[in-house]
Amino acid sequence: GRVNATIYVENANEFAPRLPRGDDVTFSVKENMQLGSSLFQISIIDEDGNTGVHQFYVEDKYNGIFDVDGITGEIVLRKTLDYERVENYLFDVTVRDAGKPI
Repeated sequence: GRVNATIYVENANEFAPRLPRGDDVTFSVKENMQLGSSLFQISIIDEDGNTGVHQFYVEDKYNGIFDVDGITGEIVLRKTLDYERVENYLFDVTVRDAGKPI
């Protein structure tokens, strides 16, 4: 006898998501921005082709001043900025994809 066999190849998550311009992003905002304002949107490249299946997480060492939308990567202002008190902020945003780890 003869059997037709179909083999499906699953994506082996070989590549971590990355920023298109390297690992660091710098941008400026006005201190009088309204709460809830979008400050920046993180765009990523995932060479595994896992489009639309990423989760963004922000390191919260500034007591909730910033938030990141877990789906879109949009960084949002949650508390008032005061230039005379703090001139710059440095924090990490982690991006994970939904591929199966290798």
